[in-house]
Amino acid sequence: MAEGRPAWTRQRKLLRFFEYPLALCLILILVTFILGEVHDLHGQAERMAVQGMIRSLQGAVLMQTSRKVHPSGEDIAPGDNPMQLMEELPKSYLGARSDVNPDKIKGGRWYFDTDKQMLIYRVKNAAGFASELSGPPRIRLRLEAARKMQVGQERSLACGPRLCLVLQEPYTW
Repeated sequence: MAEGRPAWTRQRKLLRFFEYPLALCLILILVTFILGEVHDLHGQAERMAVQGMIRSLQGAVLMQTSRKVHPSGEDIAPGDNPMQLMEELPKSYLGARSDVNPDKIKGGRWYFDTDKQMLIYRVKNAAGFASELSGPPRIRLRLEAARKMQVGQERSLACGPRLCLVLQEPYTW
């Protein structure tokens, strides 16, 4: 007890000197882990939202193609925009576009390419996404004439009496 303080107070200060950096390291590790999990959850949420939209499009194709005309009075034909069949458009839908460069489209957006006559979803969280398509990750759908196609055959997702919603390239996600 050279300085008039008990030995345990000097040891306590020494422990505090090591406790704070250790606590900070533990907090940083936990934050890093949590942020990684949040990123994974964002990817899963995007995948589920896209699957939900595709299922809505499938239902719309099945319901609307049994009629010859869209409720607005427009004929629905192969190569038309499948979003015309939807009662409500998603907020992420950019509309019909021509001369589209997929690199310029922000991830998480739907758009209809009028030149290729395809509805395209530009994937935002591409972790785990794989497709035969080169370039930025995307999913391409097209309305085609029903020709003795059955669902599951030739990447057909849904077929009504006149039209089929067809996936242009297979993908996994």
